[in-house]
Amino acid sequence: MRVLGIDPGKKNIGLAIGEKGIIETLPVLTGSLKKAYPALEKIAEGENIKKVIVGISEGKSAEFSRKFANRLKNILQLPVVLINETLTTFEAKKLRPKRKVVDSVAAALLLKKYWQKGRRVVNV
Repeated sequence: MRVLGIDPGKKNIGLAIGEKGIIETLPVLTGSLKKAYPALEKIAEGENIKKVIVGISEGKSAEFSRKFANRLKNILQLPVVLINETLTTFEAKKLRPKRKVVDSVAAALLLKKYWQKGRRVVNV
């Protein structure tokens, strides 16, 4: 099953696709959320995505992630689950990727965490 991992942010959205434990990063989406949703819909359709994993952190950004995930679920009509993304960006930076791909590396780490946890995550 092809899964889309998303590290959501107000400025950048990191993306990765995984299937059977193999993970591929995609270019980071930048700009407004208004433009991001149609782009995510196109990616989901073009890549035959069956489930979406959205990172959620703590504090004020958690509410942003919840709203983002709910809207995405309504648009894509796919299962969307939330997984704790605390420290994934920090971990991604330790791998020293180019700055413009850090968010997508963080999305890849979310997918890795999703598979390692045996898919015990919170559904939206």
